[in-house]
Order: sequence, then C-alpha cells, then structure tokens
Amino acid sequence: MTAGVTTFSCESFTDLARVSGACEANGVEARVLLRVNPAEAPDARLAMSGVDSQFGFSETLLLQDEARAKVFLPRLRICGVHVYFGTQVAGVDALAANTRRALECAERVARSLGFECVVVNAGGGFPWPFASDAPAPDFTALEATLGEVCDRSPLARVAALWFESGRYIVAGSGTLVARVMDVKRLPTRTFVLLDTGIHHLSGMSGLGRVPRPGMSVRNLSRKPADAETILADLAGPLCTPLDCVARSLSMPAVEEGDLVAIPNVGAYGLTASLTSFLSHPAPVEVAYGRGASPQAFQLRGGHAAFLQTDDSR
Repeated sequence: MTAGVTTFSCESFTDLARVSGACEANGVEARVLLRVNPAEAPDARLAMSGVDSQFGFSETLLLQDEARAKVFLPRLRICGVHVYFGTQVAGVDALAANTRRALECAERVARSLGFECVVVNAGGGFPWPFASDAPAPDFTALEATLGEVCDRSPLARVAALWFESGRYIVAGSGTLVARVMDVKRLPTRTFVLLDTGIHHLSGMSGLGRVPRPGMSVRNLSRKPADAETILADLAGPLCTPLDCVARSLSMPAVEEGDLVAIPNVGAYGLTASLTSFLSHPAPVEVAYGRGASPQAFQLRGGHAAFLQTDDSR
C-alpha cells in the first residue's frame, strides 16, 4: 500500500481479508481480481489448474451462496477474474482454447457473486524454447484466432483482456556461457565437465522434479564448420552425481578450455536453479544493449556467466 500499489490478485479468503485490513489501516481502496482455479483442465505442458491446487480459489467454492459474505469486504472493489492455466502452452489453438475457458469461468463467477467484471486476466503460457535453439513458435494466426474467441464472448466485448507473456518476451535475451574444465572419454560414456551446473541452470530437473530440457550447446571457441559431433553427458563442478545438466546430448566436440553457450535461458535459467547449493558462487551476469557486442567480456575460470541483451520480441 505504501508503494502505491492498489490492484491485487487474491487467491483465498485469507488473502482478501489481509488486503482489506491493509486498506483500512492506510485509508485507501484496492481493486481486486479473484484468482480462480477452474474445474476444466488446460492445454499446457505444466498445468496449474483443473485439479485441486494451492493456486487460486476453487471455482466451485466461489459459486456457493456463502462466498459473497467473504468476498465483499471493506475497501475492496472486486473488478475481475484471474485464471492462470499453466506454462508452455502448445500453440495458437491451445492459447485460444484457454482464453475461451478463462472468459467462460469469469462469466460464471461474476454472475454468481454479482459483480461487474471489467478485467479478465487469462494468464500466460506463451511458449518459447528453453535452453535450446529449437525453432520459435509461430503466432501469426493468434490475433485472428483470439479475435474469433472474443467475438463469441459477451464478456470480452466489455472487459479488458490481460495476458502474462513475460517468459515469451525475455527468454531469448539470455545465454549461459561456460568454460569446459575437462573432457573424460570413458569406455561407455563421454563426460564434458563445465564450470556451471544445476546451481546455475535446470536445478529442479537435476533433482528429478521437472523434466530435463532438450538442450542445445554451441562451441564458441571453434568455427561451426570445424566441429565434429559427439554424444556426451554435460556435468558440473558440484560434488554430487545429481549435477548433470544434460545426458546423452548430441553436441559439438569440445576440448578443455573451450567456451560453450546455451541459448534461451533469459527466463527460468538462473532464477529456477539451486544458486546456493553447495555454496558455489553465482555466475557473473553481463547485460549489453541492442547493437552492442559482448566480445570484450573476459570469462574467468570457475565463473560461468549469463549474458543478457535487451533484444526482445
């Protein structure tokens, strides 16, 4: 409140009561979106709705008559519904389907509780490759497809439609640069040891909690035409066998001292990693502007780096 924030997304009756109390203490009013977990399952690689979840109100809970007394609290103006279905939604058709579901859910909740819904936050989920140079998704048809969804929705004609597309905007701006510390060629496997690991990238996948990405690696120290391809496990410097960022990866041949780059980690790269695990240092972060070159950056042994550019879609 003291920072001037007066619009909130609330996930529970406790959230609503907390915001109401803060408003009364500071003599202000707040606009509130009700974050709802719809009963209908989404089209998303990582679903965050459609099942009992810690995220949002269960839709059935808000449709009960007794919900009104707990929702309409002093100094709160309920003005919309927030639905976040999941991440890495499959494509245009799935994004449109999720938007339709969000609008339909908002209509049901607003009608049941009796408030004017002026905002529908349909969440995010706009896909983009992670740690990979896979082709970017084609959203050419998204505008027309979403237009058809909105044309069929009475609510879309009067409410603002919000989206959360942060990862899609910034993921391509980040590249992880690491140095090859050693190459171990064993009878059954080849291990490429880097000065980076699950404490800098893919930490939760290293622990087996989320799927490991299909990773791409570029050798910055050699011309692409000169590099043969090897099959290797990419391992880091931590003293645990969990520290493997990719297994059986087809990648350019490397030697000790080479610099390698892993693209598209500007979102959920470092921030989704185990940065304090085993007390290894965090990577250096280097930001450079549009048109500038990071060539002058000197990578020191033992310190991987995230290069961040402001080039975005």
